[in-house]
Amino acid sequence: MTNIEFNGSIIDSNTDFIAESRKFYDLMRKDWDDMSLEERKLVNSVRALNLSERTIIYLPSWMNQFKNLQVLILHNSYLSKLPSSIKSLKSKLEWLDLSSNSFHRFPREICSLKSLRFLDLCLCSLEHIDACISGLQNLQSLDLSYNMLTRLPKEIKNLKKLRHFDISHNAFPPNYNF
Repeated sequence: MTNIEFNGSIIDSNTDFIAESRKFYDLMRKDWDDMSLEERKLVNSVRALNLSERTIIYLPSWMNQFKNLQVLILHNSYLSKLPSSIKSLKSKLEWLDLSSNSFHRFPREICSLKSLRFLDLCLCSLEHIDACISGLQNLQSLDLSYNMLTRLPKEIKNLKKLRHFDISHNAFPPNYNF
């Protein structure tokens, strides 16, 4: 990953803005009750979190403490499911990169994240996409490439703000139209 665009600004993933997220890697393994007051304040104030290419396997149940989180990048983090607590990020989270994880099943928790504008689920071994995705009315970019999809829910056509939609390299039958 090199650059991402967020709120009209280009963010270099090598800058301190996202590089600061390295502090959170160790925190992700702690219980909320075991954190110092300083660590809790840090969690409450973060706007962007990049935990790419780290062995996380699962996200902590205290995800709801990220009160101001707008960008969450979990590329290649060995995730196979999302905690239900991620739903608490619904009013702020706009950018979610879950690419190169092993979900196999579409994580339905995503459908509660109504503020999402960017969603990357490429290379996740997904076999289907849930129709609830149509509720993400602010979605502008959706990457479902390099999965094992054979069909898409017809409700995906209801994503009126979608400007970037990548479904390449899937298992769609020849001449597939959705």
